[in-house]
Amino acid sequence: MVQSLTTASRAFAALKGIVESPSLLRDLTHTAPAAQTFSLEFFHSVLIHFAPKSNAFTQGVTKARTRLGVLHFNENVSPEQAETQDGIKRYKIKSSKSRKGHYTACPVKEDRSYSTCQ
Repeated sequence: MVQSLTTASRAFAALKGIVESPSLLRDLTHTAPAAQTFSLEFFHSVLIHFAPKSNAFTQGVTKARTRLGVLHFNENVSPEQAETQDGIKRYKIKSSKSRKGHYTACPVKEDRSYSTCQ
């Protein structure tokens, strides 16, 4: 069931005030620069994983799979740094191919959670 807002409703006016507020529009230019598309590309790859274009699904199944993909993405979009059993943050040492003998300590992220898929 799709519910729509009429332009004369109070809810529409309130939503329009929020969406068109100068402070939000000003903040959007800082939070979503055109060069940073990684998160969007990752989101699309998650959706394709749950609802592949190569398979034909009914509208209800597509909607359910899309919602499941969105829940999975939201749960795993920003994983915390993994810790040992003692509570010490974990790091992985990476070597650079271009700079021989140069190593970098990178944080290890927690594994993805699939609790929304169970």
